[in-house]
Amino acid sequence: RESSYWLERAGAQMIVHDTNQTTSTLRAQSVPWHTETTRRPAMFRLVFQHHTMYSSGPNYSPSPSGALRTLLAPHYTSTGVDVVFNGHDHLYERTRPIGGVIYVTTGAGGAELYPRYHTHAFTTAFSNDRHSYTWVEVRGRTLLLRQTDAEGQGIDALALTKPVAA
Repeated sequence: RESSYWLERAGAQMIVHDTNQTTSTLRAQSVPWHTETTRRPAMFRLVFQHHTMYSSGPNYSPSPSGALRTLLAPHYTSTGVDVVFNGHDHLYERTRPIGGVIYVTTGAGGAELYPRYHTHAFTTAFSNDRHSYTWVEVRGRTLLLRQTDAEGQGIDALALTKPVAA
């Protein structure tokens, strides 16, 4: 069974990790694989995983979020990850960069939405009052992210632009 995989499109390296594994399995298998995979050149590195690491919802404190923050957050920083997308909490939230990485909880797609349990200084955008989806587009050196509700109304937007290398 594959626990991690990656693909590249439009200059973005998209890496998927199965965070339903134990922390020891992630440490032994996924982290070394991730390190090797991120040696490939990419304009943007995006990670996708189920469990949230930074959230204002009910799953910020319980396992495995704390263990994932300890294990993966420093690793994502050191390997040049730009954005980590996760679900688990049924809400939308975007953090400011934490160690250079933006964390997006995009779990507001259809199930019952979760109440806000915590208020954190790392939160830049938050919505749990309507269902919504996350749309991402890469145009050269710019990554565009939009959070849009079911009626087409914008909730949040972000543009990340990479500088031209000297």
